[in-house]
Amino acid sequence: MATVISIDNFRTSAPFEDYGITKDDYLPIDTVLDTNIMVSAVEIFNNEKGEGAYILASAGAVKAGEPFYICTHAIGLVNTLDKPALLQALSEGNTITCRITKRKSKTSDRQVYAFA
Repeated sequence: MATVISIDNFRTSAPFEDYGITKDDYLPIDTVLDTNIMVSAVEIFNNEKGEGAYILASAGAVKAGEPFYICTHAIGLVNTLDKPALLQALSEGNTITCRITKRKSKTSDRQVYAFA
C-alpha cells in the first residue's frame, strides 16, 4: 500500500537549519542596509543566476538582535564572502562585523550592493 507524503517533505529547506534558523527568519537585503551586522556563517551556492551567498547574521537594530539570514547575488558582496580566509574565520567560530550599503556602480549607472 502506498503512503501519502506531504509536499512539505520536498520543499527547499532554510540554509541554516543546523543553527535553528527557519524560512521565517529570512529578511530582504534592503532591510539591513546601512546597519552594522554581525555575520556568523556564510553558505556559498550556485544557481541559474550565478554564484550567490546566504548570510546568517544578527543586528541589535534588526529583529531585536535575533538571528536572521539574507541572500545575495551581488558580485561585490559574494566576491568577498567566498574568500577562503573569511570562510575559515567563520568556521573557527569567529564573527565578522560589516555594513552593507547601496551605491552607484563605478562602471555603470546602476545601483549596486557593497560593503561600506
